[in-house]
Amino acid sequence: MPSCARLPDPLEDVTGADEWPARREDLKKRFMRWILGTVPARPDDLAATVTAERTEHRVTVRNVLLTFADGRAKLHVELFIPDVDGPLPVFMTQFTHRSWAQIAARRGSLACIYKGCDPNDTEDTNTFIDAYPDYDFSRLTRRAWAASRCIDYLETVPENGLDDLADVSDAADWASRRASGTACTRSRLR
Repeated sequence: MPSCARLPDPLEDVTGADEWPARREDLKKRFMRWILGTVPARPDDLAATVTAERTEHRVTVRNVLLTFADGRAKLHVELFIPDVDGPLPVFMTQFTHRSWAQIAARRGSLACIYKGCDPNDTEDTNTFIDAYPDYDFSRLTRRAWAASRCIDYLETVPENGLDDLADVSDAADWASRRASGTACTRSRLR
């Protein structure tokens, strides 16, 4: 990649509004290639195993292990499901913000945390590297892609109200600014 001290002009070679969609696609492709990396398609073998379930203060706490890529990739998820009628708004974040999820559940949201942004290089998104060797997605992109796998799972949870989803993870912050989709809305990084 040639050195460039300034960002390129996004309107370079664009002389009319009808040329913008093609230029936008070109910029997105460059951004994916040089910054974010490539991502695999949505896995068709996502499996969920409930590893533990308990009740704490009228909230069901459910630990789930998601596996995909023929079991080579994993993602630990913890749900907090309050004892109220659904569908419930969904609050999602990474494990490092567990207390935020607990507060959201006390306020009546289905809260979901996932192991996608953890210290000491223990996050589950590291398993994606070996599971998908043909893709070069960056750590932040893997985290956003993990958030999308959580949403895939949440679609199977009867209490979900995914039309009211708030993802406050670092990956969602990045993804909400991303040109080609987000992890925090229905048009997420698939």
